[in-house]
Amino acid sequence: MTWRERLVTPSAAGCCVCDSLLTVQELEEFYSMADEPVRGEPHCRRCLETHLRLCRECSGRYTADGDALCGECAVADVC
Repeated sequence: MTWRERLVTPSAAGCCVCDSLLTVQELEEFYSMADEPVRGEPHCRRCLETHLRLCRECSGRYTADGDALCGECAVADVC
C-alpha cells in the first residue's frame, strides 16, 4: 500500500478572488488545471470552479476565455 501525505505547507500565494491563503498542494493543483493566461492569478478550488470555465473541448483545463477553449484547444481548432 502506498501512503500519500497531503502537503499542508502554506504558500505565500492567496486566492485572487477571496484572498484565502493557498497551501503548496492547492497552488500546484491550480497550476495543473489552469490555462496559461490565468496562471498569474491563483484561485482556490471553490473560486476556480465558480469564476472560470472548463474548456468545452478537452474538459481538462479551466480558462477565462469567452469561447471556453483553453490555449491548446484553440490552437488545434485553428489548424
